[in-house]
Amino acid sequence: MMIEDFPQFEPLPVRAEQETGDKEIWQPSWKCYCCQDTGKIQPHLVRLVVPNYDYDRDRIPICQLCECGDKLYHLNQLGVIDTRFELLLCKKLDAIARDQWRVTTQKQFEIMKKRVDIASSEIAKTHSLTIF
Repeated sequence: MMIEDFPQFEPLPVRAEQETGDKEIWQPSWKCYCCQDTGKIQPHLVRLVVPNYDYDRDRIPICQLCECGDKLYHLNQLGVIDTRFELLLCKKLDAIARDQWRVTTQKQFEIMKKRVDIASSEIAKTHSLTIF
């Protein structure tokens, strides 16, 4: 079959085109960085305590830092949650995740600053910015 044998459709975008104007660095809206307000400790944080943790195989570690984990305790009857992560441990994991976010944000800021500096330099080269 050839492509001519099929009808041709225009794309139907789900989201708008990316804007070329000013952008902000995205900030999370969650309050608990340990579980991102899901009640389930984020897998990359779990692996700091359980190095061989497999999200698809192992019990779900429940966050004790916020009330979101409380909503999952009914799963304890099914044997699918891990409640060994106590409050102090969740606080430490939350602090680590907050610091990781801070570092990521700083890196993104530095990348954006470099882009602005390069664009400003290019503009300065192509346009006279001297005042008479």
